[in-house]
Amino acid sequence: MIIPHNNINQYQQTSVNGTPAFQGRNHSLKNLDDVCRRVIQEFPVVSNTKLHGYNKVSKYKQYLFYTCDVMSDYRKYYKKSSNPKKMMYKELAGMKQLRIGNCAELADATLIALKLNGIDDTKLLHLYAYNKKTGKLRNLDHSLVGVNFKLPKGYKYHKWLPSENHIEPETRIYPQRNSIIVDAWLGFSEYASVAGEKYKSNRTLIQMNKSGKRECFNTLLDKNEELCYVPLESYAKFKKRDYDYFGQTYPHIVLKKNVNNVGKKDVRGKRAYKIKLPYPLMKAEAKNRYSLKGAISDEELKAKHKAYQNYIDKKYGLNKEYNSAGVFDILLYLFRGMR
Repeated sequence: MIIPHNNINQYQQTSVNGTPAFQGRNHSLKNLDDVCRRVIQEFPVVSNTKLHGYNKVSKYKQYLFYTCDVMSDYRKYYKKSSNPKKMMYKELAGMKQLRIGNCAELADATLIALKLNGIDDTKLLHLYAYNKKTGKLRNLDHSLVGVNFKLPKGYKYHKWLPSENHIEPETRIYPQRNSIIVDAWLGFSEYASVAGEKYKSNRTLIQMNKSGKRECFNTLLDKNEELCYVPLESYAKFKKRDYDYFGQTYPHIVLKKNVNNVGKKDVRGKRAYKIKLPYPLMKAEAKNRYSLKGAISDEELKAKHKAYQNYIDKKYGLNKEYNSAGVFDILLYLFRGMR
């Protein structure tokens, strides 16, 4: 399933006199939604960045420290590889086994899943805020996958430095009318215009990026900023055999009608794909370090969650409706996994 650039009617919402019509999601967007959902199901991870701020509730401090600890060990594990391909094999294997990962890991998995399902015009993107007054970029610490993000002619990718304060404003790009965002960390695929509004009012991103200014309490941006994206140049050149490996190792991320995209010959025994999995006691050791003996009850978790949301609302003046199901589900999974 390849979504072309030019045939806008294939994936754009229909409209009357420029006004979007209310209708079901079109076929192409539904397929992207299905891929996004399958990535989440294949990698049901706990994200320590989604738990950001829960250290304000004493009951959650140890769990937050635990997730940060395991995340740190996990990233050391897969980033040790100097071979970009090997790094990706280990990244997905570690995420699957440890059930931990942030937006960057889920974006990498989504990129692979989209390619497996025949969607070729994909790019790994980082979310930034561009200040129209100062001309500077502010890192919003979030990774995602963009579909149909056409780069300007002669575009030069940013050379990533240890300090992201050196991002050149010229490297920013903006979505076209047919651009789509697939974000497994937040759990949606939407046209970029719709996704942008979701980002601006997302409680988790606001908490992670709060500037302390009054105008930022209910939005990710201040009055002089606009959302933009910085693409990351692909660091691994995968061949068909590599995609066969991903499809055979994580078959759930391949849509049934596209299952023939995966080669019939099992390649998982090849030397290139033999990797050492993360130390099996990594989670147990981290759990022991923070004296985590078991899970709290669902009722107590719900009560603590509600108390925390009320605390945040009051402290930061956040009065917009917030759907906390995603964070709650992650917490519920985390606590149950400690048993």
